[in-house]
Amino acid sequence: MLANALRPVVLAICVLTILAVTIAPTAYASESDAPGQDSGTCGPHGIGGWTCEGQEGESPGDSSPGDTTPVKGDEPVCREGTREVPCTDRDGGVWNGRCYATVLDPPPAKTDPIWRGHDDGVIMTCILRIEACDQSAGIHLPPEDCVFRWWAPVPEGSVDVEQIAREAFARANPTTIPIGIVPENKPGSIGLVGMPVWMWVQDPGIHTMGPLTATAPAGSATVTSTGRVASIDWDMGDRTTVTCRGTGTVYKDSYGTKDSPDCGHRYEKQGDPYTVTATSHWVVAWHGAGQSGTFTLDRTSTTQIVVGEAHVITQ
Repeated sequence: MLANALRPVVLAICVLTILAVTIAPTAYASESDAPGQDSGTCGPHGIGGWTCEGQEGESPGDSSPGDTTPVKGDEPVCREGTREVPCTDRDGGVWNGRCYATVLDPPPAKTDPIWRGHDDGVIMTCILRIEACDQSAGIHLPPEDCVFRWWAPVPEGSVDVEQIAREAFARANPTTIPIGIVPENKPGSIGLVGMPVWMWVQDPGIHTMGPLTATAPAGSATVTSTGRVASIDWDMGDRTTVTCRGTGTVYKDSYGTKDSPDCGHRYEKQGDPYTVTATSHWVVAWHGAGQSGTFTLDRTSTTQIVVGEAHVITQ
């Protein structure tokens, strides 16, 4: 079902482009509006004398604007002039009357002028279907005049790419950490007030610490999510939380009463027992279908330890 989910998004965007690309030329608003680079929300400009500004001019090539005509069963018929063409190409592009438009993936950085200050939407890309852009021809336009990009909003009701990324990452099974701690949670193991407690991740792996990667289809695109544990908060059960940035150091008997170099604690009073809760904070970066972002998720595990007081026996 997801395999075709994004095509209505591209098709909806392309409908806007069909309406726009037959409108005519004007001077560029700035140097960033050079041919092949940007056309706002409605298709290419500066190529064959047609843009989005509402003046009359000639469309590229000798053919009239293409169209998509609904037929029985809601299956569209797409045309380039009078010639019927496939409505989608092998790369998942959707015919917009001049070319096969696809979502640019990965998208350019948000600092790229192509975004025109938008934080949402997608960047579309297209190669003009005119003879001058046929790279096999003897005379042709330079690639930058044939391949163009523009910002477009994502229509309401379209695929939620971030949700696809979240669901895919959840299926990859990021799990709670196995807690390593001294004193241990076992009979006869008792810590002492004022003595060091060491905490660590027992046997860290990609499912407990990352990097963990998941992929999922979103129409003709693929969404990729990669997550890592950024930090672990250790709630020590005494109203103290220790934040550790790594896996911690495994305690060895040879360390004696030294403090952990990166993840430790000392209790100020006895507890029978203390409940220790370790919450690992995942940060997941995702990209696909011309969009990108990050999200976070937490995983929590618990254990209990006993901390007593040392008593001096005198005779």
